[in-house]
Amino acid sequence: MLGVKSQWDLIAKKIADETSRNVIAFDARCHGESPNLGELSYESMADDITKLTQFLKIDKFSLLGHSIGGKTAMTVALKYPELLDKLVVVDVTPVEKWLDPQAIKGYYLAVHSILSNPNTSRLSLPEVKQLVINALTKLDCEILTRDFLTTYLGDGDRRVVWTGKPSLDIIIENIEELIGFRSHFSI
Repeated sequence: MLGVKSQWDLIAKKIADETSRNVIAFDARCHGESPNLGELSYESMADDITKLTQFLKIDKFSLLGHSIGGKTAMTVALKYPELLDKLVVVDVTPVEKWLDPQAIKGYYLAVHSILSNPNTSRLSLPEVKQLVINALTKLDCEILTRDFLTTYLGDGDRRVVWTGKPSLDIIIENIEELIGFRSHFSI
């Protein structure tokens, strides 16, 4: 959910070298260098991909997506099958029955609550991270998820802030959509 294109640099270069194909890595909306556009749905991200390929004058392409990018790639395949040559989906399925959207939303709400608390503004980064870890532990959040979420805490202007993109507000607002995969498309 918080991945950025630069994490794919080595893989993109390897694919380009091995296949002699042009490879374009890009940040989805509300990720990395892309703007926070508010709406974060698979349909809007799929439309962004088609707009990018139209702008680049690419008629047919192969698409690789990981996690949210994988579900976005599936949406492109369902909505615009005529555009795809090949589809590669990594580490995600259309239905994630083992994920509880409300529990995950609760994790992000807990982080948001701690960061927006005026009393937190006087605490150091390690102190805020410990508060977040304690809150997530009470919510039965797995240690890997706790560690992952605390990596997006950093020093801001006189307080600890969320450094990840998308913002906590956008994640919280769209979490059900992002964890689920409500296909509105007929195959």
